[in-house]
Amino acid sequence: EALRLSEIIRLRDNELFELKEKMRMQMANFDVKVQREVAIIGEKMNSALERNSEVLESVNAKTATKTSSEIGAIGEQCFYDVAKATFGDFDGFDIEDVHNQPHKGDFLLSLRGMTIMVDSKYYKRNVDNPQIDKIKSDLRRNTNIRFAWLVSLYSDIDKRDKATFMFEWITDEQCVVHINRLMLMENRESVLKSVFYLCQDYDK
Repeated sequence: EALRLSEIIRLRDNELFELKEKMRMQMANFDVKVQREVAIIGEKMNSALERNSEVLESVNAKTATKTSSEIGAIGEQCFYDVAKATFGDFDGFDIEDVHNQPHKGDFLLSLRGMTIMVDSKYYKRNVDNPQIDKIKSDLRRNTNIRFAWLVSLYSDIDKRDKATFMFEWITDEQCVVHINRLMLMENRESVLKSVFYLCQDYDK
């Protein structure tokens, strides 16, 4: 009986050793995978930062002698690209260029049954009160739209720069969201999604 029990214990010890060895190998493989993923993410982030820097330098160089309408077109394209990257997989996504239509802003952004008026500003100086008053006036004219986004791409918005974005209700039903320095933020897509989700909650 003692021999039989000893053999059982020996077998159990062998099994335990094999299990520990498997766990050690799995942990080693897991560590390798984690390090590989971290390296890949790091490379992607560095690549994205370099690309953003190159784009910014290129835009700055190209806009040095541009007219105001050409600069506005560049700003509109910047927001259009970010909006597509951020919301392209959302239900009902659509972005309509309406900058040639009066009192509509630059874009009408459609997401999950909501329509948002967007006015993007590519300014080196701060966005001033006349531009703020204009988007408020445009929003009031479109009573079917509850939210408008005033997006300053590279500068702040006067007196609305205490946070990354600020909500300003102009009536009980309509609100302007002021977004500061969007293109200078690495997490710009997360910021836009946060603004949208808050608008969606307010809408509900």
